[in-house]
Amino acid sequence: QQEKQRRLLVKTAIANFNTHPKKGVEFIVSNGLSEKTPKDIAHFLLTHPELSKQAIGEYLGDGDDFNLQVLHSFVDQLDFAGLDFDIALRKFLMHFRLPGEAQKIDRMMEKFAQQFFNHNPDNKVFVNSEAVYVLAFSVIMLNTDAHNPNIKKKMTKQEFLRNNSGINNGDDLPADFMESVYDKIVTNEIKMERDGSSNQHVEKKGWLTKQGGRIKTWKKRWFILTANCLLYYKTPQDQEPCGIIPLENVVVTVVLQKKFCFMLHSSQEQMKACKLNSDGTLVQANHAAYFISAANMAEMESWVQSIKSNIHSNPNFEQLHKKK
Repeated sequence: QQEKQRRLLVKTAIANFNTHPKKGVEFIVSNGLSEKTPKDIAHFLLTHPELSKQAIGEYLGDGDDFNLQVLHSFVDQLDFAGLDFDIALRKFLMHFRLPGEAQKIDRMMEKFAQQFFNHNPDNKVFVNSEAVYVLAFSVIMLNTDAHNPNIKKKMTKQEFLRNNSGINNGDDLPADFMESVYDKIVTNEIKMERDGSSNQHVEKKGWLTKQGGRIKTWKKRWFILTANCLLYYKTPQDQEPCGIIPLENVVVTVVLQKKFCFMLHSSQEQMKACKLNSDGTLVQANHAAYFISAANMAEMESWVQSIKSNIHSNPNFEQLHKKK
């Protein structure tokens, strides 16, 4: 029972983080899933692949002191020893999606450069971490230039070398090294990590009407489908969801007795949904099933299809059910 509760907590934490990264971290800490230290939060981000890469990038790129400390701890837990520069950069960018703002990218590249340089003290190419940092930024721009179909006039190898002249403490980086970096990036794109299953960050959102659990009244709620979870809020502006429905072993059925209505229920046992108290703690929701209504047939069909595509089947649940 404790393990099931923890699994539900982790799933809820992931859904929270993917929607609101800072609030998600608060939830992770307040529910005992991690200590509130930069090292522990960084470890949580690195060891839960269901977390949205976009949300991780957003959180690590934030300029707040604690976020900066988490960024440093996050990179400190990555090993670049003995790796070629371009391989290390690819490894770094596997773990999150770069945010759009140059200032945020700047902080991330600076920390990457320090870590790469410190892990490779015997390298024969870079004289300091500043050179690694400038080249890393330049490679990100080259990658965009080379692989964005909207950019018609591509950067040539000579332009790339000229743009990076004198970055090695006043000297040029070795020409054969720079030409090799150019060729590797142009022939093999650094694919910025996107989230799996149709973008886990937010797949679908909109107004639906939900029937209450204990009191059977119908109320409008703002629903968000993300990371194999369905969250609902009182308004789109709310930071905390009213409830979270993990889509594990869930069945979706159209209800004919009410217009544009569908039902969510468990294929194995009681629904594993939960509600958040005002203090951020988790409580079990009072639903054997959820009845949800859309505004019209097209909306209902769209929601049903999207939810079905996000349902996660856990075979262990079936085994547990058979043993009972």
